[in-house]
Amino acid sequence: MVGKVVAGIVGGFVVAAFAANILNLVAGSTVAGFVLIGSWVLALVLAIRASSGARAWRWLLICAGALSFLVPLATLMRTTRQTDGVEVLGGIVATGIFAVVFFLLGLAFLVIGFAVGRDKTPGSTPVTDA
Repeated sequence: MVGKVVAGIVGGFVVAAFAANILNLVAGSTVAGFVLIGSWVLALVLAIRASSGARAWRWLLICAGALSFLVPLATLMRTTRQTDGVEVLGGIVATGIFAVVFFLLGLAFLVIGFAVGRDKTPGSTPVTDA
């Protein structure tokens, strides 16, 4: 139970921070605070209802990986609202940097998420002859 609560608090904050950041880029800062608290509570409930702490980490890491792929898209949406040429150019550069950084971060979250908490089949352990 302690592992699930820790996963919900720590991993839930990571998911909530990504969700609030995306909504802050798209809609503005007034909604982002409510989304941060709401998605953190939702992630905590998801983690507590998981069958084990490893399963809770698995789902939260997969959610964080999926949300990290959306950060560059949110940055691109914010860039398209700019009107000045210099702001658009800076937004395009920022979107490119965010795309590389958050793609690698999302890839790491997904690889770790799919590796943690999976069901192990009984025949998958190597047999050694003594």
